[in-house]
Amino acid sequence: MNKYQAALFDLDGVVFDTEPQYTIFWRSMCEKYRPDIPELWNKFKGQTLVQIFDQYFGGMSQIQAEIVEALNAYEKGMKYQYVTGFEEFIPVLRANGEFSSVNYYYAFDLPKNYFYILSQQID
Repeated sequence: MNKYQAALFDLDGVVFDTEPQYTIFWRSMCEKYRPDIPELWNKFKGQTLVQIFDQYFGGMSQIQAEIVEALNAYEKGMKYQYVTGFEEFIPVLRANGEFSSVNYYYAFDLPKNYFYILSQQID
């Protein structure tokens, strides 16, 4: 059986059920800064902050800074509850996959080629 060095999981929406909380945050930001685009916050799911800023807040550096400050404050008060079934899944993964570690990450913390490197099997 092949042995993998690690299993990686994104935190938001995979490990922690944060989507409803981020929807509340982004709705308030869009209503404040982009009321010209109805329900804009619904377009943000699955996007990084950089993607959101580039596409919808480009050239608005002061607003971007205010959003980052608000986001940092908001995240400190968020509840980080596991996605249903995740805690039960980890022991099964370890038992069946021979992983030496299971790691969680934020996608923006990884270099672009990291997924390829970690997908390589270790003999």
